[in-house]
Amino acid sequence: MPWTNPYFDRMIKGPSDFDHKHRIVTSYVWEIPFGNHRKGVGAMVLGGWQLTGVQQYQTGSPMTLVSGSDNSRTSLGRDRADAVAGISPDRPAGADPLLQWFNTAAFARNAVGSFGSLGKGTLRGPAMFSWDMGAHKKIR
Repeated sequence: MPWTNPYFDRMIKGPSDFDHKHRIVTSYVWEIPFGNHRKGVGAMVLGGWQLTGVQQYQTGSPMTLVSGSDNSRTSLGRDRADAVAGISPDRPAGADPLLQWFNTAAFARNAVGSFGSLGKGTLRGPAMFSWDMGAHKKIR
């Protein structure tokens, strides 16, 4: 079943849902040298510690905006939104980036009898950054 109008290629073709323009992942293991030179109980308590971690950063995923109504009267329920001319889809100045990361005023419901004017993946979601850390003790 097609998403929208099968005769309008721009509506069907676009970046895949898992396309990210930039992605970097780093991981590390650091054996802490503190306490390794000690002997006895001090070496058992203070020595053998490791810090580990994984960091990830990636740009946002492509998003396809749907209008939320079946104005094409096809019963597919996947009509795309229309772009409003002259209004930038970029986040408005002063808007909270967690609550509004694109300008909703730049889009409108599609006209009755149309599939909408936006293509697949025309917007990008927010970027993602994560950092996982761990501390480990090697016990002989």
